[in-house]
Amino acid sequence: HLIPADEEVGRALDGIRIGDLVSLSGKLVDVVILDGAGRQVAAMRTSLARDDVGSGACENVYVEEVQVERP
Repeated sequence: HLIPADEEVGRALDGIRIGDLVSLSGKLVDVVILDGAGRQVAAMRTSLARDDVGSGACENVYVEEVQVERP
């Protein structure tokens, strides 16, 4: 899962097309989702293994920089 650090990064991620060469810089993060009262309603831990599969095998990336090259 990609989490843009700001609107500029979000626009860059939205603009990626099939065939683009993409480099991302950021951090792996765990995600906690809070309701309007600040109570935790969900959480997603990032995977730190390269060989895991199935539920819980996703990487959550807080994307701080995007570089896109179009061939």
